[in-house]
Amino acid sequence: MVKYWVHTHLLTMSGEKMSKSLGNVVTVKDALESYSQDQLRFYFLLTHYRKDMDLSGLKESTARLGRLRKAAREAGPGHARSPKNASSTALLEGFFDAMNDDFDTPAAIEALEALPASAASAAALEAAFKILGVTTVGPG
Repeated sequence: MVKYWVHTHLLTMSGEKMSKSLGNVVTVKDALESYSQDQLRFYFLLTHYRKDMDLSGLKESTARLGRLRKAAREAGPGHARSPKNASSTALLEGFFDAMNDDFDTPAAIEALEALPASAASAAALEAAFKILGVTTVGPG
């Protein structure tokens, strides 16, 4: 089921540690009532695992995911689907550099957001999303 285990920092809500005693706990079940699995996964990927993350940023992360999905969709029907495509692999160099630098997923996603609009970029986004465990299909 899992190839790597990463211990992360705290999840906070509006700058405060989540705790039952404060009454600011949001369960995964509660979060899934408002957000999809992909939206939650993408949100968690936007913060480096060594830093605390604040749950109040979910709406912005959902918008960013939507923009990336839209970029992949708008490449057109003729875009290359193969992640082995040489030009799409070259486009992912910044993505891979960030992932290889202490699993820096925020920088990896920024590299994806900087891709030019092209058929190769659509293939690159699909390949990167597969690595991140997020689909290119969905709202946005």
